[in-house]
Amino acid sequence: MEQKILLDVSSILNSEIGTSQSFNIKQQIKDFDKELKLVKDLIGRVAFNHVEENQLLGFFDLAATAEVACARCLKAFQKPIKLNYEQMFSTNNQEDTFPIVGKKTIDIFPSIRQELLLNIPIKPICKKECKGIK
Repeated sequence: MEQKILLDVSSILNSEIGTSQSFNIKQQIKDFDKELKLVKDLIGRVAFNHVEENQLLGFFDLAATAEVACARCLKAFQKPIKLNYEQMFSTNNQEDTFPIVGKKTIDIFPSIRQELLLNIPIKPICKKECKGIK
């Protein structure tokens, strides 16, 4: 089953342009990626600003913890990941936005997934002093 984090944004879309709404997020993410396992809940806050007709700008401030393998010693360790980014959402099918479905619901998981994958280090190191495989 595909992971989803659905938020009802109907009230902000029905409000004046310039209106804001925020959501606290605490979500367990299962089966995130074959190569990456999230070991703690995704937590943080997402705020939306109504910037144009049928468009919302989301401000994401989230934290997660991934289990990754050290590039030097190959041992698994937990790597905290901070996500601070902005993303546009729209009811119109635009190339650079994520969809608002039925003018009321946003699935923020695809946006979060994309940012998590971009924020995993290419060569994670468990600690500066790691000497590698012995």
